[in-house]
Amino acid sequence: MKPAEVLIESTGFLEILTDQLINEALLKSLPKLVTSLSASTEGADDAAVAITQQPTLLARVWQFSVGGTDIRIRGMAKGSRMIHPNMATMLEVITTDAMVSSDVWRKMVQVAVNRSFNQITFW
Repeated sequence: MKPAEVLIESTGFLEILTDQLINEALLKSLPKLVTSLSASTEGADDAAVAITQQPTLLARVWQFSVGGTDIRIRGMAKGSRMIHPNMATMLEVITTDAMVSSDVWRKMVQVAVNRSFNQITFW
């Protein structure tokens, strides 16, 4: 696995994820984490449980066909107890095997986020 293929997310203050913490705790666990990766439905469910810390909240999967090609989109989310638009208090992970350029994907996600997550507030 290449470093560019790894993304670290946090609903907390990113400043607390110091280089020392990442180097010691994360890097020590990384080999085991990499070998346990799976593109299966169970793998997506495992990832959802890991980020939500709730075994009853699983990833959602949508599968459909476009022009004879099967496409899968998976999504999972975790929010902190304080939700507010544009404050990164919620993590959403979306994966797909669709052949979509990063520019198009970024625009689609921004529209969806503005119509959904950025409308939520519990303050």
